[in-house]
Amino acid sequence: MMARTTGKDTLNVSDTAYESQFKVKTSMSIRPVLCVSKEPTAASFVRLSKPFDKWVGFLSAMRIKYGSENDVQAGQTFDAIRIGGKDVDEVGFSLIAQKQSAWSNLKVISLNGLCLNGVSSKPWQLETRRNAVAEITGLGLRCEELDLSRNLLENWYDVVAICSALSELQNLKLNGNRLRGVFADAAQLEIPLVKLQNLSLANMALHWDEALILCTQERFPMLQTLSLAFNPLGTQTKALPTLSIPSLTRLDLTSCGITSLDQIMFVSQGTNLTTLILRSNPLQTLFTTAGLKFTNLRTLDLTSTLLSSLTFLSPIPTLFPLLESLQTSQTPLSTSHPESRLLTIARLPQLTTLNHTPIPAHERLNAELYYLNLIANLLLSAPTPAQEHQIIHTDHPQY
Repeated sequence: MMARTTGKDTLNVSDTAYESQFKVKTSMSIRPVLCVSKEPTAASFVRLSKPFDKWVGFLSAMRIKYGSENDVQAGQTFDAIRIGGKDVDEVGFSLIAQKQSAWSNLKVISLNGLCLNGVSSKPWQLETRRNAVAEITGLGLRCEELDLSRNLLENWYDVVAICSALSELQNLKLNGNRLRGVFADAAQLEIPLVKLQNLSLANMALHWDEALILCTQERFPMLQTLSLAFNPLGTQTKALPTLSIPSLTRLDLTSCGITSLDQIMFVSQGTNLTTLILRSNPLQTLFTTAGLKFTNLRTLDLTSTLLSSLTFLSPIPTLFPLLESLQTSQTPLSTSHPESRLLTIARLPQLTTLNHTPIPAHERLNAELYYLNLIANLLLSAPTPAQEHQIIHTDHPQY
């Protein structure tokens, strides 16, 4: 939770910590503060009397991180480095500073954690914002990757204004920012980033409805990789539109609180995913109630989920008919069953890689022979033909 207030704050905390609905009383107004996170220690309150880092605009952040040509020409000096009472000579740093100060040559720009709050330090002033956009555009920056993670960006307009000035931008990271006006900035969302291929929106407290407003083919026509990791996506209950980005091939949903594949059924309909990452989710089964199917998926990551039985892998041939690579490490299935690798290989004949390790032909042969031997022993112990039918058709449908 992040709240900017002036004056002396008094909080009236609710009895239920998880609801986190507070009343913040300031010298200007009284307004509710909503904590979008369900974590009990998500909020931090800082004393207003303590000094704090000033927020900066894009150009100021560039000067802080990479310097400027004027600084290099003026012979900018740095504090002497002393180790063991002796001065240490810096060799080659002036050349690095000179290269970094030529902003137009930078291919990767990282402004991570610099208190960047917009295209200018005062984004609420329209004239200042327009001048900053014009100045950024005039620089002719040709960077291909931009990292704006862990900053104070709150409006999508500022993100679009910065990225539109970077004509060669392909990779964008916005992790850790808190966009407040996703719905209010809908008009600004119509400005497309035509060359963007990789977008990371991790840990931004986004829900599915907000993420689907941001991520559309009109805004990102060339998007291939999308990361929504560490967002509370598993809490959504209402019906949602389809994630419609045909160019999207990789989706990262790490640690999003997803408990069932039914919660991501709209992801399979408007995309051509080849890689789906579901690691660190409380996912206990792959069985679904809807007609879910990922027809092009080749790689599935289920690391650190709660899958505990081989039976839960039975839907894979139907849900992911072209699956080639599977990760199930650090799950109850892999830790409690010593022979889980052999049994997984035997149950999924289309796999070529398991837990990042290729499956050679002789290993597959050994796994299938071992698995058939287990089934034969089960059939011998079955007292009735009905139980034999259940063993074959229900527990081991691939055989």
